Amino acid sequence: MLNSFNQEYISYHHPEWHHSILYTVFSKNSLKYIPLHWHPEIQFIVVMTGSLKVYMGSNSKILAKGEGMFINSGVIHEIHAENDSSSFICWNIGADAIDSYLEKQFVTPLIADDTLPFLLLKNTNKNQKIIINSVQEAYRIFEGGSRSFELTVTGLYLDCLKHLLEEVSLDQHTKDLIYDPRVKKLLWFIHENYNHNITLKSLSEIVYLSESETIRLFKKHIGKTPIKYLLNYRLLYSLYFLTDTQSSISEIAHQCGFSSVSYYIKSFKSNYQMTPNQYRKNH
Repeated sequence: MLNSFNQEYISYHHPEWHHSILYTVFSKNSLKYIPLHWHPEIQFIVVMTGSLKVYMGSNSKILAKGEGMFINSGVIHEIHAENDSSSFICWNIGADAIDSYLEKQFVTPLIADDTLPFLLLKNTNKNQKIIINSVQEAYRIFEGGSRSFELTVTGLYLDCLKHLLEEVSLDQHTKDLIYDPRVKKLLWFIHENYNHNITLKSLSEIVYLSESETIRLFKKHIGKTPIKYLLNYRLLYSLYFLTDTQSSISEIAHQCGFSSVSYYIKSFKSNYQMTPNQYRKNH
């Protein structure tokens, strides 16, 4: 669940035990992607079938089956399925999931390290392979729900944390993915109002910048202009209406904020190499 600023609220198994482990199968998600969002929790993901493309600003990484990624607290990211068979485990852990001493000694510095927005996890690396295996085992234990499963999962988290910290090297990372809060404000406005008329002028007024400065800021962090992002977001959202509703193409164009049906069809065809009707028939 996302709040008004596209920060994800994580639903925990127990309010006092801050672990959430989910298995996502994209064939059950008609959008085939998880929109740009962030959360205060750190996150481990491991691809179980197919492959994923993870976007973080202007950067993107392909994760093949058996590979994974650590995503640090507060980093804006978006996950796309590369094919219909893609599935992955997602393990979100609150900073306070361990005792206060360990939190202050290890987790707080990790979260505060703005040179480490993410770390790719490969099976060819010893420490990273251990993390990947631990994430998979944590999901198995979590789903099993044995009497003391929280202890086992917490132990696996500590093991992941230990091997993650062994992998961290400050000179291997970049500050490019540290987001200006104004970017989050722009994303929130677009996500909340995509079905209404949005202009570059209205976006620039939100962040008190000129139109050219707004474009420069957004493109630096997201990799495209805000108007291009808005168009892509509307098109992606229209996929849901095409596959999960009986709405007409005209209704979908209106519901997704397009100024005309012809512009919607033209934009759709340019992005997906087929018309909305063709997409609906194929899905």
